[in-house]
Amino acid sequence: MVKFRFDNNVIRFFYSYEKGVSHIDLNAIKQCRSASSIKLYIIMNCWGAKGFTICKTAHFQQLMHGRADYYKTWSELDRKCLVTACKDLKRLYQNHIIDQYLT
Repeated sequence: MVKFRFDNNVIRFFYSYEKGVSHIDLNAIKQCRSASSIKLYIIMNCWGAKGFTICKTAHFQQLMHGRADYYKTWSELDRKCLVTACKDLKRLYQNHIIDQYLT
């Protein structure tokens, strides 16, 4: 058995009506190849239900890694994290596991 514990602030952030609520497919989570892919999949689904969202880059970095100052620049975050996560989500889309992916 696996137990997940989430901080109440995280729950409120992802599952609030202003951000959108969506169904998270555990099969897709299991098929992701990295933690960044899982995080990006969850963010994409929750914000995709709303249609769009706007957040500060430091806040997005914090969502992806846990600390807002972990990556010094946006290009470093993109190179080390987002490119591989987007490729992984595209692979899941092409294998008909998920319905959408980021470009």
